[in-house]
Amino acid sequence: MKPIALIVGALAMAVLPGVAGDAGQWNRVRRLHAGTRIAIDLSDQRRVEGRFARASEADLTYQASREITVSRADIIRVSRRPRLSRTVRTLLGAAIGLGGGAIVNATLGARFANEGRDITAVTLGGGVAIGAGIGAITGSGYKIIYSTPPAVTALAAK
Repeated sequence: MKPIALIVGALAMAVLPGVAGDAGQWNRVRRLHAGTRIAIDLSDQRRVEGRFARASEADLTYQASREITVSRADIIRVSRRPRLSRTVRTLLGAAIGLGGGAIVNATLGARFANEGRDITAVTLGGGVAIGAGIGAITGSGYKIIYSTPPAVTALAAK
């Protein structure tokens, strides 16, 4: 009888931290601002998108073509859109790259000017291109703010 109690205790210790973390993650959903763009992965393998309206302890309401309420038990994952769009990140990266190119031009430009070459266009253009490229490829996609613990997800699938 003692080995069974140990097995049950070990399983409970493995599952309970995930359930406790579930409540903390759900509080992040409840703190979202109304109008935040979200994506919800449901237990029936569907993904729905819309704007966050409100959340209670038992459900989440979002706005798509109409207001829709989803039970918390049916939710596998909630994600939010990034705050900056890809265009804004690209422009910000280009501006940072322009500054970097200007610094390179100021330091190396004088040296190459002595050699008879003007590298202003190369350094500024290269800095803008590199910065814009890095800005475009970083920070995209949804950020997960709530995810059902794996043990609960496995039980819901059965």
